[in-house]
Amino acid sequence: MTSGTIPNVSPAPPTGSPAIIPRRSEEERMTPLDKPLRREVDIDGKAYTLTLDPLGLKLVEKGRRNGIELQWKDIVSGDAGLAAALQASTACDPS
Repeated sequence: MTSGTIPNVSPAPPTGSPAIIPRRSEEERMTPLDKPLRREVDIDGKAYTLTLDPLGLKLVEKGRRNGIELQWKDIVSGDAGLAAALQASTACDPS
């Protein structure tokens, strides 16, 4: 092996030649949300769990059970703000 070469690596296509990338339909590119997907999010130094599922999303402070839930249909229809305000007004925070 000579200096400056990397074994088992194909050279890049020459400049000016288009790369051939097969087009896929929208259904083939997207992964369906068919089961809950959980991720940890840090907001102002506090850990939260964000859960996305087929019905909507839920954001809960780590170690707590209750949080904010929004359904996809409410987000799409514009009622998400109203739903979040209603949840906040009816929730009681014992801390």
